[in-house]
Amino acid sequence: MDQATLLKEFSKLRNPVRTIAVTSGKGGTGKTTMAIALSKFLADRKFRVCLIDGDLGLANVDVVLGLSSKLNLYHVATGEAEIEEVLIETGYGFKVLPGGSGIRELLNMDFFMRKQLASEILKLDGRFDFIIADTAAGISDEVMMFCVSCQDVVIVMTPEPTSITDSYALIKTLSKEFSKRDFKIILNMVEGESDKYSFSYLKMSVDKFLKYVRLFMLGSVPKDPIFTKIIKEQNLALLDKLKNHFDPIIDRLVDQTVFSPLPTGLGRLALGFMRFKGNAFIH
Repeated sequence: MDQATLLKEFSKLRNPVRTIAVTSGKGGTGKTTMAIALSKFLADRKFRVCLIDGDLGLANVDVVLGLSSKLNLYHVATGEAEIEEVLIETGYGFKVLPGGSGIRELLNMDFFMRKQLASEILKLDGRFDFIIADTAAGISDEVMMFCVSCQDVVIVMTPEPTSITDSYALIKTLSKEFSKRDFKIILNMVEGESDKYSFSYLKMSVDKFLKYVRLFMLGSVPKDPIFTKIIKEQNLALLDKLKNHFDPIIDRLVDQTVFSPLPTGLGRLALGFMRFKGNAFIH
């Protein structure tokens, strides 16, 4: 399939889907656990969810979930496997598209690999209601690719000053360089009422220095040892103990006035892979 044919395929997409990049300005915010939790609780409500491990080269979603697969995004990109063969059923109602761990080639994809990924992504049309991409942390080109290509960006932030500062830097980069305007925030690892003011501190800086940027608070999640236990035991069922904290966040995720499903969502994600060229995002 050449590029012109691929672009024609984009226009044929008819099924609405919500594509969401879950990201963070720095590591250690619980971003991956949060992406997994969102996928699980959405699936509990009978939504069809695909979680893409978008930390290209250092993927670990499958490890956290205790999944085992010999195939990943690399095999899709090289044409060794179709996307349907790579998708893993988690046992919690959602599927995972594993990334490649320790595979530098995914960070330096040639045109064939990018085109192959794009064409395979299109095969997901009509399969899912939500596609969630768990990105790497920071402002690398692969992070920019997912954040720009997905309809919505959810930033996982903690009350730490460094996390607030790095979240601002991420928002600034996406707004200044890629004209991204809307950002959703999840405040994680909250220990007291005063921690909840962290969103207000971020919003004050954004309102003052970043014109036209809008922040939306999805909700907050307390610091809880259950998260460490989930990772150690690879038991996602333990998340149910925190269901009351996630319910308001999931309510907003399924609210179509907050996250609107669009037929172009999947095509936009596929186009993002086409534009991602060897550690350089073409925009």
